[in-house]
Amino acid sequence: LDFWTKENLSESELVDLTKRLVHAASWQSRIGDFKVPKVRFGRTEIQMPIVTCGTMRFQHTWMPDFLPIAISKKKVVKTPSQVNLKEVVRQCLKMGINHFETARMYGTSEVQLMHALASMVESGEIKRSDFILQTKLPIAPKPDWEKSFAQSWEIFEPLGYIDLLS
Repeated sequence: LDFWTKENLSESELVDLTKRLVHAASWQSRIGDFKVPKVRFGRTEIQMPIVTCGTMRFQHTWMPDFLPIAISKKKVVKTPSQVNLKEVVRQCLKMGINHFETARMYGTSEVQLMHALASMVESGEIKRSDFILQTKLPIAPKPDWEKSFAQSWEIFEPLGYIDLLS
C-alpha cells in the first residue's frame, strides 16, 4: 500500500481513509434490505436462493459424530463455534439465504446446524417453513446407506423433515 506513504496524507485524512476502508470491507454494513434473488429449483416448486449456505466449514470438528471417540453431541453444541454458527444462520436468513446444505460426512456440521435451527424454531425466532434443509449421504451399498440415513434422521428428526436429500 504505497499510497500510505507516497500521498503525504495528514493524520486526519489517514484516519478518514481507514474508516472508509473498514466500512467498505465490512459486508454487514452493506446488507440493508438486500435479499438474494430466488429461482425455481429444478422441476420442483421450491423457491431456491441463487446463493446458498454450505455448512462444510461450520463444524467444530471433522471427526464424524458416530465414532466412539468423537465429541458428544451435547458438548459440541456448547462450543464457542456454535454461537458463531447461529449468527451466520441469522445473517443468511436476513439476506434471504434460506437454503442450508450439510452432509453426513461434514464432521459435526449436521448436529450443530440442527441444534441452531431447532433452537431458533423453538424460541419463535423463525418458523420451520422459513428455511430449506438439505443433507447428503455417501454413496454406499444399501445397508450402509440405510445406516447413514438413520444417523442423519436421528439428528434432524426434531425439525420434522429434511427438504432435500442427496
